[in-house]
Amino acid sequence: MSQTGYTVFTAAVNKQVREENPQSGFGDLSKIVGEKWRALSADEKKEYEDKAKTKVVWLDKINFKEKK
Repeated sequence: MSQTGYTVFTAAVNKQVREENPQSGFGDLSKIVGEKWRALSADEKKEYEDKAKTKVVWLDKINFKEKK
C-alpha cells in the first residue's frame, strides 16, 4: 500500500470539505482538497509526508508479521 503526504492530508480533511460543500460532487471536492494542499507551506506538507512514512513503516511491519 502506497501512502503519500497528499493521501494522508486528503483523509484528514475529507470530512470537513464534504461538510462545507454538501452539494459538490466528487470531482469538485477533489479540486477543493487539491487547492488546500497546494496552499500549505512546505513545512506543513512535510508533517503529512512524515506521517505517511510512519504509516508505511507500520503497515510493512504488520504485513511482515502476517506472512510469518
